Amino acid sequence: TLRFRTLRDQVQAGTDVEVTNADKDETYVVEHDLSERELQMVLEGSQISVVKQEFADAEA
Repeated sequence: TLRFRTLRDQVQAGTDVEVTNADKDETYVVEHDLSERELQMVLEGSQISVVKQEFADAEA
C-alpha cells in the first residue's frame, strides 16, 4: 500500500513528493513531471472541473 501524506501541499510546493510503502515501512522521495495544466487538473480533481472553470472565466 502506497501512502501520500499532504500530497496537495507537496505538489503545490514543488516537484518532490514523499511516498510511503506501508507494507515495507519505507519512505521514498519521488519527483513528478506534471505540466502546469496537468497539475491544475490533479488539484481540481478532474479535467471537467478545469474546463468548467475556464468556461466560467471566459463568460465573465
